[in-house]
Amino acid sequence: METAKKKILIVDDSRAVRQLLRMILERNIACELAEAEDGQEAYEKLKTKNYDILITDINMPRMNGLSLIGRIRNELGLQIPIVIVTTMGHEEDRDAGMNLGADTYITKPINGTHLVNTVNSLLS
Repeated sequence: METAKKKILIVDDSRAVRQLLRMILERNIACELAEAEDGQEAYEKLKTKNYDILITDINMPRMNGLSLIGRIRNELGLQIPIVIVTTMGHEEDRDAGMNLGADTYITKPINGTHLVNTVNSLLS
């Protein structure tokens, strides 16, 4: 019996970063990927479809990643795992994301092995 592919939503305003994340994840995890280029687009997708995990940047136009996380937890009431992947490596940025409800925080440049291990851990 084939196990269902995990649904992952990647949110980043950089097309190159979304493509990199897609490549890393598709090569290592049986998953169905969706993309959003900012928090607003991701929020709209999350209102209509269920995902098993969210991977988001912080700095994005229209709605940043921190606002997205807050709205996911408070307005939508979703408890899906959230991974922040960002260049913002300061402790206060990390704390802000974690306090809003992110499960883990990864700083760019992206280490593919670390990302895959983190996602697998959160999905299990």
